[in-house]
Amino acid sequence: MQKLEQFIRSTIGLKYQLNASKILRKKDENDETVKKEDKSYFCSELVASAYKSLNLLPKDISSA
Repeated sequence: MQKLEQFIRSTIGLKYQLNASKILRKKDENDETVKKEDKSYFCSELVASAYKSLNLLPKDISSA
């Protein structure tokens, strides 16, 4: 639960954005290289990222 709460707190206030480059991406972008104000999610990408934070999905593939 702590990992999930930490993930939720880190994503509150981020933008919703969907574009073709996100959908076609095969590997995950390194979150350390993306500034928080530039980070965005679309609905299923947010869920996949949450699962990755809980180690339910592999971290090396794209959440998109």
